[in-house]
Amino acid sequence: GPDGGFIEISGKINLAYDGNADLSAPQGQAGTLLFDPKNIFIGATGTHDGELPNIFKDTDPGVDYFISATALNALTGTVILEATEGIEIQEALNLLSSNITFRADTIVANASITGETITFDGLSTVSLQAPVTATNLNLKAHGVIVSNIVSNEIQTTNLSIIANGSWIAAPVKGSGTLTLDTFSPDQSVVIGGTVNTPAWDLYDHELNRFSGFGTTVIGKPGNTGSLSFVDNPTVRNFVRNTNLTVNGMGSLQGFNQDATWTLTGTGQGRMNNGDVAFNFNNVGRLTGGSGRDTFVFNPRVDFGGILDGGTGLGTLDYSNYQRPAQVNLAQNQATGTLAVFNIDSYIAAPHQGNVVSPPQQISPVLPPAIKDAVTVTPPPELNELHSNPTAHPNHGNQDQERALGVGDRHGVERLLDGLDLEGAIAALDEFFAGELLNYLGKRHSGRTLNVAEMQDILKTGSAETGLESALIYIFLRPEHIDLILIPPEAAPIHYTVPVAKTEVLAMVQRLRQEIGDPVRRMTVSYLPPAQQLHQWLIAPMQADLDRFGIEALLFSVDSGLHTLPMAALHSGQGFLMENYNLSMVPSLSLTQTQRTNLNQASMFAMGVADFVVQPDLPAVPMELKAIAATQTQTQTLLNDKVTWDNWRTHQGRGVDIVHIATHAEFRPGAPDQSYIQLWDEQISMADLQSIPWREQGVNLLVLSACRTAFGSPEAEFGFAGIAVSTGVQSAVASIWPANDVATLALMKGFYQHLTTAPTKAEALRRAQLDLLNRGITLDGGQLVGSGMAIDLPSELQKLGDRPFHHPYYWSGFALIGSPW
Repeated sequence: GPDGGFIEISGKINLAYDGNADLSAPQGQAGTLLFDPKNIFIGATGTHDGELPNIFKDTDPGVDYFISATALNALTGTVILEATEGIEIQEALNLLSSNITFRADTIVANASITGETITFDGLSTVSLQAPVTATNLNLKAHGVIVSNIVSNEIQTTNLSIIANGSWIAAPVKGSGTLTLDTFSPDQSVVIGGTVNTPAWDLYDHELNRFSGFGTTVIGKPGNTGSLSFVDNPTVRNFVRNTNLTVNGMGSLQGFNQDATWTLTGTGQGRMNNGDVAFNFNNVGRLTGGSGRDTFVFNPRVDFGGILDGGTGLGTLDYSNYQRPAQVNLAQNQATGTLAVFNIDSYIAAPHQGNVVSPPQQISPVLPPAIKDAVTVTPPPELNELHSNPTAHPNHGNQDQERALGVGDRHGVERLLDGLDLEGAIAALDEFFAGELLNYLGKRHSGRTLNVAEMQDILKTGSAETGLESALIYIFLRPEHIDLILIPPEAAPIHYTVPVAKTEVLAMVQRLRQEIGDPVRRMTVSYLPPAQQLHQWLIAPMQADLDRFGIEALLFSVDSGLHTLPMAALHSGQGFLMENYNLSMVPSLSLTQTQRTNLNQASMFAMGVADFVVQPDLPAVPMELKAIAATQTQTQTLLNDKVTWDNWRTHQGRGVDIVHIATHAEFRPGAPDQSYIQLWDEQISMADLQSIPWREQGVNLLVLSACRTAFGSPEAEFGFAGIAVSTGVQSAVASIWPANDVATLALMKGFYQHLTTAPTKAEALRRAQLDLLNRGITLDGGQLVGSGMAIDLPSELQKLGDRPFHHPYYWSGFALIGSPW
């Protein structure tokens, strides 16, 4: 008999579907129901027709469409819900009589789903926030999130995850095959997680979420990315217990123990590493670990790819090859391969006389695999804090003779361990100052402040602004964190938090990844690392911050934390910047702390919108126009007028604020490796020191589109030291380049608030709150809110309507130097 029919339901204005569609066929296959509006919301009921004029009045048509769960549950056959932007499931679905596909840019399931075959086919994000039960479950998107599932878990027979990144924070139970594949063919995968690559990191705690699967398949033919394994018990258990097969990757790197790679065909074979073994197919390159890796050729096999011995010892074994083989290690050549590298020896077939080139150590033509310098613990769960922090009052004897060499890390540790807290604070400030000045190639022209002088600065700032301020030092040791709180008047307090430095830095990396990943911008995947870092770095002091009535926090932090977006730390109730205005001081003794009134400031602003190599910044002309309107005196330069000569000519005496809206990057290496992109040249950050900033009276420098390399101490020092290196009192800079329109909104708000806020840090906080609380949005081709209505050019109108509440848009901006 004939198959069932095909029904398409779409709408340009609105869609409310809460009826039944008969897709059955008397003898053939059940039919297909296709929805294809712009956004779909699945709830308890469809849209109420009588309320439509009120719901959609004065709004952009075609935005929100509603389908009832009851209607979907009644369907049989194949159901496809396709939207151009988003799908949100708000009501439980029971789809045992149908196979359903959700297809959209972003898909969020906030209610449970039961079905046979359920497919979430996303572009940006698929986020499961409720239980799912299915025979076959398919998750596909740049980012896949499974979290916040308390009462149940994901239950399926077969599960397929196709993604470039994931956050698995809930149990996933199966009984069949687990398939893990990359959304982009060139994406790399690290089983066990790492902080050293931009790969899809499946951390240990994510691997532990999977259970019951009989087989795991990773990759597919045609993939060009790499697959590697962190060698630890969790990863080994995962590989061993799930009968792993690698079905296609550009390269495959093994474990850091002795391994045998048996080559059985072109791009295929089996890796055996003691208690762990797996098969692989369609792999172009094999790389050993730090142990002894032996590549065994089965009879007459042409592997057809590259064999790399890695950082350990590599051996080619032709003992079973059954035909002549030639090896020339000096030329990186060996029969049955495309090339060989880092091979130390070979085993010829018995009586084979035509293997050439004696075994020898050679310099590899290709760089060897990078060996991890440190072991990084993957992010723990949100509620995992190893133990309660310990608070120490200041028991130091001020008359006690202090240890020599206090301006180094070991000197600080000795003083802290000896309970000389005031000595440790002075030593820590000196140490942080010395690190920065050493990078900048400068000498300390002042002296180290003592605690009483630091508190005098805090009291003065509090009295002049009405905001009670405190200074916080964060010092990372291998085994724990030292937190030091200096209130304006009471004695300093020292807290120790038993969390290793590697854990902290791994969590910082995780937070930056979650916030900065564009595919997760409609999710709250940043919350677990944001809340964990708050638990480690802020929560131990919270009771004392409340007791002292602190409203402003000045952070002086250890290496690795300079580019932590402090504003995004989350207490579980709100972001840190919702309760405090924040600033980063590399060292209080290097900071110009006198308060300057910028309510009637003069500004020199310049920006570049059009670039040859780097991405254009089309909002820059509007940014310059918008911020110029907030100040009484403003000079502006745009595009080809932004040259080094013009900069030095126009920036003269009497300028309070210098605003630079162009690409800038803090990079590893010396200061001359970091740059600001002008119209026709790049000038290094070191070149900025040739401008007499302090003599000209410049108080504030703003870099609105800069990027800072993560994991590089030099890049961090460049970012943290921008105020010190130039001589300005304060700087505002971005850790990452945010959305062009969001930057326009934040900068316009910052300068508006600067005319009324008591401090620069408070002005930045208010501008960030405008974005967080959706006070400024992109609506109908305009940037609207907080007294602004800015028409955007056509290339920016294509972004569509959107808020800017996600921390990606606002938390990357930090105030460096004096908050006052």
